[in-house]
Amino acid sequence: MSQRLENQLIGLGLRNPDAGSATLVTAFEIFVDDLLMLLDEIVPRLPGGLDARFRGRLSDFRTRLAQESNAPGIERLSSECLGECRNFFERAEVLHLEQHREIGAVFQLLRDTLTSLAGDASIFDKDLLLSADRFTELMEVDELRTLKAKLSAETERLKQVVAERQESREQTYEALSQRVHLLEAQLVITREAAALDGLTQLANRQTFDRTLEQWTQAPNLPFVLALVDIDDFKSVNDDYGHLTGDQVLINVARSLARSVRSSDLVARLGGDEFALLAPEATLRQFEARMCRAVAKIAEVRFEGADPAAGTFGVTVSCGLAELTAGDTAASLMQRADEALYGAKHRGKNRVVVKAKPFLRDLLK
Repeated sequence: MSQRLENQLIGLGLRNPDAGSATLVTAFEIFVDDLLMLLDEIVPRLPGGLDARFRGRLSDFRTRLAQESNAPGIERLSSECLGECRNFFERAEVLHLEQHREIGAVFQLLRDTLTSLAGDASIFDKDLLLSADRFTELMEVDELRTLKAKLSAETERLKQVVAERQESREQTYEALSQRVHLLEAQLVITREAAALDGLTQLANRQTFDRTLEQWTQAPNLPFVLALVDIDDFKSVNDDYGHLTGDQVLINVARSLARSVRSSDLVARLGGDEFALLAPEATLRQFEARMCRAVAKIAEVRFEGADPAAGTFGVTVSCGLAELTAGDTAASLMQRADEALYGAKHRGKNRVVVKAKPFLRDLLK
């Protein structure tokens, strides 16, 4: 073990004079791997998929670290990873500042225009002053994604005022309209990015929760909920590495998306858990559809980092529940989760339905 690495271990409290070199190297490997997992959780979302590529690099470092058995190699990998992390977060900070400057410029233009518009008609004055006050409040929001979401609603209000007064201030409105259209384009991109899971490009957990809540409260909207979980997924990461695990997640996501209609929602809830919402579908219809999807996923073969190790496959378990009178989002999720547990308990690689007692009797 190098003296530099040994000094680092002492500083981190991992150095035990009575422990052997191999034990210390293992402890340092675990420590670095935990740090890389923490970094993966706090990576900020960046445009152009930069954050997804960085997560892929972190996963690659973790795989290489797990394969490294000597102290100099671990030290070299740690230094390489540190440099890449520093470059990424420096770039993220630059992009963050650029986004804030852009939003600041839009705010200033909007506020200047509001000031110039005030004074022609009392009913419009009130609308414009209220809008100016709301923009001032929005400037105090620190988180950029939250700021853009709130700004989207305020922009719609402002567009109505702009349309009503376009005849009197044509030149001013033209400049404002160009900036509003630019802002709208940015907001569309932001909303789409915020609604998707970075790895699989399915809807994310926030989008799923929001949709489920809306659908359970909508009158006369029957739908079926499916919860899907990859069987023994931890062993895939342990045996073949996280990069291969990511490929499995992407493939399962694509298989689920291909197995349903365009009107259905497919989401990744996190880890190896997925969910589907199928409007205007019955339990029997969707059960048959999910049985076909489960069978197709089981047919796919994957290769790990070592081709000599051969191929492997994965299976999924699925639990179904249908919205019935009196259901809430929580009660429907609980019933689908119980069905998923039943699928796991009965041997996995299958679909299980959890219906309310009176609905089960009708189906029989």
